[in-house]
Amino acid sequence: EELIMGQPLKVVSPIAGEVVQNNIVLGQFVKNDTGPMVIVAELSKVWVVAQIKEKYIAGIRPDDHVFVSTDADTGHEVKGYVYHISELLDEETRSVQVLVECDNKDRKLKPGMFAEVHFINSPQKAVMIPASALLQKGDDTYVFVQAGKGEYVKRKVKTVTVSLSESLITEGLKTGDVIVSEGGIYLMAN
Repeated sequence: EELIMGQPLKVVSPIAGEVVQNNIVLGQFVKNDTGPMVIVAELSKVWVVAQIKEKYIAGIRPDDHVFVSTDADTGHEVKGYVYHISELLDEETRSVQVLVECDNKDRKLKPGMFAEVHFINSPQKAVMIPASALLQKGDDTYVFVQAGKGEYVKRKVKTVTVSLSESLITEGLKTGDVIVSEGGIYLMAN
């Protein structure tokens, strides 16, 4: 309402920050439907988007600490933490999007950069078993647990692959359970 032809127009950003993109050209005609002319961002904290393969997602939790590094500044890591884990899986990449919030006061991270994210999980009690103990039937994973002398029962478990030889059990077993570590296939009747 206060625009006077030929006079400068003062526009104030609704947020504190710095101009990261300026598309204004002196003498440019601007209409109501023109896209953003200036982009202001507050970059002292940034989100890094990590794509985590579905087989590793069970090992990541909100507030886990991470270190982020880029090719632009090798040898320097930025600390951050898991801010949000998406509930949706990208079916093409078989990965889940994880947002990591990083302190960026020194402006080492720039929007659009590629980064490598190293997750530091909080220590927790876990049951590790040999991968050879795991049996598959359809989409389910099983182990045979000793129920008595010479008796074994098939128990459904949830796992996270740790290596070719070991798996972490997230559900279905507890410390002290005795399992069949090899040859369980011979106990499967149906």
